[in-house]
Amino acid sequence: METTKTIWAMAGAISPGAGRTLRAALGGVLLVAAGLKAYDLVSAPAAASPVGSRLLAAALVEGEALLGLWLLSGFARRGAWRAALVAFALFACVSLYRGLSGAESCGCFGGVRVSPWWTFVGDLAAVFALWWWWPRRDLADALVPAAEAPEVVRERHAWRMVPAALAAVSLNLTVVWAIAMLAPARLTDAGDIPADAKSVVLEPNGWVGKRLPLLTHTDIGSQLSVGQWTVLLYHHDCPKCQEVLANYESDEGLADLGRARQVALVEVPPFDDTLIADSGAPLGFARGLLSADKEWFVATPVVIDVDDGTVVRVSSEL
Repeated sequence: METTKTIWAMAGAISPGAGRTLRAALGGVLLVAAGLKAYDLVSAPAAASPVGSRLLAAALVEGEALLGLWLLSGFARRGAWRAALVAFALFACVSLYRGLSGAESCGCFGGVRVSPWWTFVGDLAAVFALWWWWPRRDLADALVPAAEAPEVVRERHAWRMVPAALAAVSLNLTVVWAIAMLAPARLTDAGDIPADAKSVVLEPNGWVGKRLPLLTHTDIGSQLSVGQWTVLLYHHDCPKCQEVLANYESDEGLADLGRARQVALVEVPPFDDTLIADSGAPLGFARGLLSADKEWFVATPVVIDVDDGTVVRVSSEL
């Protein structure tokens, strides 16, 4: 039995740099993957994420980043090795599932599309490498009682750093939660918004030739889906918006629009409740409101020409 332990220790001591190289490589991959997913989380609609929820996606980013840093640090390396082995085994299962389900990308690297079959092979290779180069005590340490082994002493004292590590993890989770929940989401071409997103960025210039994505987010969407419309997005407290509104209500403004095209005035929240209660739409206009459930980010006034629900032209009146 002792001979077997000695041979096993010698096997680990033959190439002591292999374990360090593997830790560095896997730690780097995890940090790159976490960075790409974090960028995608902030800049792309979370609805497109394989995990759906922004909070869950943020937690995955945090977990990968912390594991990558743990591997690179060399702190409590046996614990890091076990965590990495479990993580890459789970990654392999997820990649296999996505490959069998016909997904085009594994989603491991955010917006960078990588076939799940390639990541499945890579994850399996990582699992095998982690098992093969499992961290062992150096040969000299393996031949002395465990209580006298320097590495055992170092790892025992390392546990004193656990409270500080837990505090760092808690702080990082708070930061990532704030990024995930407070960063504005983008409205997709289909009009989808993540259910847990509190604020939404509108980019009308990208809607030309597509169905107006606001149809499901305004109370006059059914009207705008039929016929020719000129839609004005405005804020009630925007001076330039008020100028444009006054021009549209004038005879000259209506003549410029053409009588064949109907006009819809769609107010972006927050609303002026007094004006909404006191007045309806001017004669010849339709009045609409964007949903007050979200905070909308858009530079107003914006004029959108819509034919049967499809955007044909977008112009800014700034």
